[in-house]
Amino acid sequence: FISPKLALINTKEQGNSIYSTDKIFKNELLISIPSKYNLNFITILAFLRKFNSDPQSFVIFGTPKYDEVLRSQEDLELGNDSIYTDLYKKLTYDELIQLSSFQLVSFFLTIEFKRGIESWWQPFFDVLPGLEDFSNIPFTWLINGDDDYFEKLPLTARDHSLKQFNKFNKDFKSLCELIDSKIDNDIERYLPKDLFLRFWLCCNSRCLYMKLDEKLNQKNEDNFTMVPFVDFLNHDVEENCFVKVTNAFKIYSGLIYKPRSQIYLSYGPHSNEFLLCEYGFLLNRNENRWNCIDLSKEILALFEKNPEKIAFLKKIDYYDNYFITTTDISFRIEIALAVLSEKDINSKNLKLFIEGMTDGSHYRKERTKILSNLLNKTIEDCK
Repeated sequence: FISPKLALINTKEQGNSIYSTDKIFKNELLISIPSKYNLNFITILAFLRKFNSDPQSFVIFGTPKYDEVLRSQEDLELGNDSIYTDLYKKLTYDELIQLSSFQLVSFFLTIEFKRGIESWWQPFFDVLPGLEDFSNIPFTWLINGDDDYFEKLPLTARDHSLKQFNKFNKDFKSLCELIDSKIDNDIERYLPKDLFLRFWLCCNSRCLYMKLDEKLNQKNEDNFTMVPFVDFLNHDVEENCFVKVTNAFKIYSGLIYKPRSQIYLSYGPHSNEFLLCEYGFLLNRNENRWNCIDLSKEILALFEKNPEKIAFLKKIDYYDNYFITTTDISFRIEIALAVLSEKDINSKNLKLFIEGMTDGSHYRKERTKILSNLLNKTIEDCK
């Protein structure tokens, strides 16, 4: 279901976007995409199961919840046999569940794209962005050898992008090794690096949160699905729509929309730096209340000669990830600097502050002094 009050419009500023053509009321159903059309770890396993000589080995489908996924795919056309379906037949359930969601979804998108019109998913590929549409994402500059641009990024953006770069290369290497163990032909024929990069980026920029079964033993970052049409919704810092996941992925209006208004979906509480690194776009600076400065390295450096306090921060789960915005100091910073200035980490004052029983005024003077020094240094570094 796609509401008749919605229209897909391509704009110069934001590309494909969804607008209202009529008044939309709060809590009104806007989009509902059944699970058979969604791409995630479960639906791909269900599809690949059709090619396997031992479908009963796909034990995840032994529950009513996932048997419904199998039933929903009964009418999916498999297409003609090819070198790609031959590869599918050689992949075992045990091998597939060792892959991350990123690896499996990106691999599947690449192989199905190579199958062309034989793929039931071809209409989805027709509306996914091309590799050139991701040229603003910094880690792609490293792949293309544009090191000069990359070196002009802030240090935290470079660190973020290097993690993505390493993750992509690791995923590509893992899949090349899996394919190489199954075929005698050229791996490039199955998994061209530029095509895999395109779909890896599609996966990264268009995935939506969806909890996977705990039996799959996936990391939290693997709890996602790709949903056709929903991925045309652009980002806003406000929660203008909300999601419900049943046997379909549903989007409801979170407010009243006037006609000719763009419909937004919040991608999460992300700073411009995160949005640039992950999606390749920025909001106007004054529009993004989640913009922040990462002081993690600077604050952790203050603990270098105090392993006992480092161990304490890790124990109470306040180690690392220290951010400050234009209006707020994160509570993680307040706790870390309180631990730093406290002589006795078992003191009553510190215990009460960590538990939220006091406002931490006992540590305010020392905290202000440390933060002033750090922020003045940050200003100098920026200059």
